Amino acid sequence: MVTMTAAQSVKATFSKVFTNSKLTAGTSIISAADVAELRSAIDTLRTQNSGLASFAFTDPTISENVIPVKAVHITELRAALNDAYVQAGLVPPIYTTPVIIPGVTIRAADLNELRDALWGAE
Repeated sequence: MVTMTAAQSVKATFSKVFTNSKLTAGTSIISAADVAELRSAIDTLRTQNSGLASFAFTDPTISENVIPVKAVHITELRAALNDAYVQAGLVPPIYTTPVIIPGVTIRAADLNELRDALWGAE
């Protein structure tokens, strides 16, 4: 319970908890669920915190057996999150691998950096 005695501004943050809480290089397999959870969390940030529309992702629904995780999925997650950063007046994150090239393995670090940046924008 919160009791306020005068007009005040309050910010509540509800951090996203991911199913695979820590992706580890060399042992974690990047799954469609990992990308789907990030999409959902970033869209929530965009719509609820930044006043932006949901992002129009390529392959709106991805699944393990039908559409594998692709470079474009990571690139779009970054773009969607960067939009939210800019809208909030924040400097967009810098990524260890600035460009994800199609055909190159998506690394655990690529998703961990997105997750960290998401939490940093809340």
